[in-house]
Amino acid sequence: MADSPEFSPDQKVYAQTHINLRSSPGYLGKTAADLLLRVKPGTVLRIIQGPESRDNLLWWQVSAPKNDGEEEVEGWVAAATARGRRLIDAEAPAPQVQPIPPAGPPAFRRGESVQRVAAGSIPIYVEDLASGQLQPHPQYTLPSAGPFSIIGGPLLQDELTWWQLRCPLPNGEVLTGWVPESTARGMRVLIPDTIPTPITIHKPFQGRFALSQGFAANPDFYQQFTYAGVPLRGHNGLDFAMPTGTRILAADKGVVVKLGEDRQGFGLFVLLRHTWGQTLYAHLRFVTVQYQQEVQAQQVIGLSGNSGASTGPHLHFGLRLLPFRRDDGWGGYCDPTPFLSASDLVQYRGEGWHPAPPGPEDPKLPRP
Repeated sequence: MADSPEFSPDQKVYAQTHINLRSSPGYLGKTAADLLLRVKPGTVLRIIQGPESRDNLLWWQVSAPKNDGEEEVEGWVAAATARGRRLIDAEAPAPQVQPIPPAGPPAFRRGESVQRVAAGSIPIYVEDLASGQLQPHPQYTLPSAGPFSIIGGPLLQDELTWWQLRCPLPNGEVLTGWVPESTARGMRVLIPDTIPTPITIHKPFQGRFALSQGFAANPDFYQQFTYAGVPLRGHNGLDFAMPTGTRILAADKGVVVKLGEDRQGFGLFVLLRHTWGQTLYAHLRFVTVQYQQEVQAQQVIGLSGNSGASTGPHLHFGLRLLPFRRDDGWGGYCDPTPFLSASDLVQYRGEGWHPAPPGPEDPKLPRP
């Protein structure tokens, strides 16, 4: 049984996270009618009596304000989870970092069919009946085969956007669970089922050069820069250290939708549109394509350089998958590494290389 702090009648306590206020102690075998209220983090509660032991947890009867704050509701809350995580305590919780609500329409809609694009094991999250928080399913992960149907969301929690999926399992069962749109480190998880998969791209340069800065690196440094007013969570692309004049190649067939020179940021750059998204090639020395030109996969589009806010010759390579939004903390970009060959992602081992810092957004020339 989880440890519990000792409280006394009329004592004020604080909700440490989102918790469920129930009509009676316990959470196993209950109906939906047993849930009286979802209590927000930091809510002040008043102890009435307790504790009572139910379902291997200690429960306290409390008085909680309704969402409008004008009426009190009496019910029971667990003091801690079975793993010892505090749900109520005498001390107020530390301020939580709240995700910035997206400014535009959500990426998906209920009833839409989606598929996974992320490699590796992706947990399916289910709601913990005691705490109301999302927890990894103890048995299942997201199947590699889809499609999956969106049945709920978007839900903003832990600075991520979550979608509730209807997931057919290999054993014939159907599981309902939550999956993030992208991971905390910018790896895209879900894309529309209308995009053909697998998405394969070629390395964006001629030759063999090492990765000098990965995706999501140096978050403390990059948070000072914004896209659409939202601070970056980290480096939003891949940097490859290479000599000036290296041939830069289109990662896939596409169309040039933007090119220009951002002297305080990406320098000379090319932005390509593909059937599945966009790719960005930055800090170039020379560009060999024109606006709205169609290009083929592995076609030369420019030469690498050291333009813009760069501390050494390199290529910044960015990738966006549809649908994307500039206000997601990455400027709409996601981690390109799952789509590149592992042999092209050798870590840089040299000396004297430093991350290439981006410049602030120029209102006359928004960053691509």
